[in-house]
Amino acid sequence: LKPISFFSTKGYDPKKFTPQEYGRKLGVDFLLLGKTLEINGHAILRIQLLELRKDKILWGETFDLEGEDLIAFQRLLSQRV
Repeated sequence: LKPISFFSTKGYDPKKFTPQEYGRKLGVDFLLLGKTLEINGHAILRIQLLELRKDKILWGETFDLEGEDLIAFQRLLSQRV
């Protein structure tokens, strides 16, 4: 496992690159993607763990973050991944 900082990916535009292209540029085999959507004052977060070589979603989950404690959510997410 080789975690890479958010700042390593900050300059990449998701509209220009596929997850596989991100993987090649960053030298990683797995990618954790997240997308947020705000509806009626609360956030919905969809997260997927991709295995890039096989073009496969290993795990995915959607979270409704209304009133959630951010630290508690981070703990929950790290356990799920």
